[in-house]
Amino acid sequence: MRLVRPLAAAVLAISLTLAPGQLQAQNLAQTWTLKPALGSGAAFESALRDHIEWRKANGETWNWTTYQVVTGPDQGDYVIRSGNHTWADFDEYDAGFGPVGGLAYGATVMSLTAAASMTITASDTTRMRLPDDLDEYNLLNVVTWTLVPGREGAFNEAIDKYHAAITEVDAPMYYVFINPVAGSTGPSMTLVIFEKNWAGFAEEDPTMNEIMTEKYGEDGFAEIVEQITSSIVSEETQIARLRRDLSIVLDGGM
Repeated sequence: MRLVRPLAAAVLAISLTLAPGQLQAQNLAQTWTLKPALGSGAAFESALRDHIEWRKANGETWNWTTYQVVTGPDQGDYVIRSGNHTWADFDEYDAGFGPVGGLAYGATVMSLTAAASMTITASDTTRMRLPDDLDEYNLLNVVTWTLVPGREGAFNEAIDKYHAAITEVDAPMYYVFINPVAGSTGPSMTLVIFEKNWAGFAEEDPTMNEIMTEKYGEDGFAEIVEQITSSIVSEETQIARLRRDLSIVLDGGM
């Protein structure tokens, strides 16, 4: 992971909580994680594809972007996300197409699904770097941290310094930080890094370590790393591939 080698993975992350005004902004997402039943991979994907086509033809009102996990213990799972929402959007969807789509899923794909879960998250718009054209990016490097209770502030303080250093030199690193809002357990946070292809996972020149040392000095950088490592209970990394063929893109894009 190119962002910082001492942690063996990226160490960028997000603030755990958002101010009430931020939570009302257009930055909420609903994300479904679907695990195909054992041995049903091809049948599950075929049923999911048919269900998505049904939604397109029967009045779906939200964009849904689908990813497939390609590494780790959740390999083969499908993650289906609809973002850029407000809380009021959820009410509107529940009063409209949402239940209709849910019934159709239950009648078709559910019998091939071993497990399904839904979370609500919020993108941290204060610490994100997006490329000019996201359509060129096909892989996501997803890092989720479980944090030491009470250390969220210290972790975020250190993360601000990483984000500042990257922004200052305009490094070609593109990412978004995801806050858990509902459906998660304990203090946690997730970083999503966008990559065009597998070659994008190679370490940049200059490296993240070099960028941080240049800005904060060796001692300052070491203190930042310690501040982060002492705030983390555990870390999980996954890579997911964008599945455009299983996504729903209405007017306005994903």
